[in-house]
Amino acid sequence: MYAHKFHKYLSTDYWNKWDGMCFDKQGNLWFIQIKTCGFPKDSDILDWIEDKKGIRALSIRFKPKTALRFYYNI
Repeated sequence: MYAHKFHKYLSTDYWNKWDGMCFDKQGNLWFIQIKTCGFPKDSDILDWIEDKKGIRALSIRFKPKTALRFYYNI
């Protein structure tokens, strides 16, 4: 955990894969993964959400250029 007198930040790591979670307006649970460089293998994420309903995933990469990948299990 990083703390400062003006704010604090708690680092999380769910299932050694996800940095955070949130719900959207439709009630779907989104798992969020943030990477400084490179994306994880798509197959790893798709395998993880394969048997789960109402789950979505977002992977964010910051270097060399910010990019997003969205994963759905429909």
